[in-house]
Amino acid sequence: MAKEFNNSADYNLARSQVEQELLELLLAADNETYPWNTTDPEAEVYFTNQENLPLEDASEAEIELKEQAFFNQLAEIWFDTTSRDVSETE
Repeated sequence: MAKEFNNSADYNLARSQVEQELLELLLAADNETYPWNTTDPEAEVYFTNQENLPLEDASEAEIELKEQAFFNQLAEIWFDTTSRDVSETE
C-alpha cells in the first residue's frame, strides 16, 4: 500500500510541496545561518549556543532510544529514495 502511494501523483505533489517549503525556509533565514567557515570568530558563538540547547528532562536511555529511532527513519528514507532512483534509471 505504501509503495502504491509513493508512486502516485499525490505523493509526487506532496514531495514537491515539501521540497519547495524547505527551500523557502532555508533561503528565508537571514540571520540564522550555519557557519560554514568554522574559523570565523562568530562560528564559535554559534556552536556554543548549539551545545547549550536545553534538552528535555530525558534520561540518557530515552535520548539513545530517540536517537536510534531517528537514524532508523533516516536509513529507511534513504533506502526508499535511492531504490526509487535506481529503478527509475533502469
